Amino acid sequence: MLKYARRHATGSKGFTLIELVVVIAVLAIIAAIVTPVLITQVNDSKVSADLANAKTIENSILRAAAKGNLTIPLVDSATTVAQIKAEIDPIPACEVTGNKFVVNKTTGRVKTAATVNAATEFEIVP
Repeated sequence: MLKYARRHATGSKGFTLIELVVVIAVLAIIAAIVTPVLITQVNDSKVSADLANAKTIENSILRAAAKGNLTIPLVDSATTVAQIKAEIDPIPACEVTGNKFVVNKTTGRVKTAATVNAATEFEIVP
């Protein structure tokens, strides 16, 4: 108590070194807690964006089929991509690293995947 009174009586202003270290330590603990949560949220938002974009591409395939520009089952990937570009331009890219949009030739369903089964699927390249 005497040190506190002496410090303020002499007109000394500012923080002590211990006070600054405590504040920095508290901020470091808060940052260590928040960082993993933010990284998880960013990855979850990329997955959600990919699902929404896959649905948009799928809807463009169904619109083109309804107009008579495409037939399902899909035969030619180049024609399909051209019709998708006519519906939505630009075609969105996959947000998740390593994944791509893949169309099932039989059903016209779109998903995100790292690999493509060439016999039943083809990749949508933006």
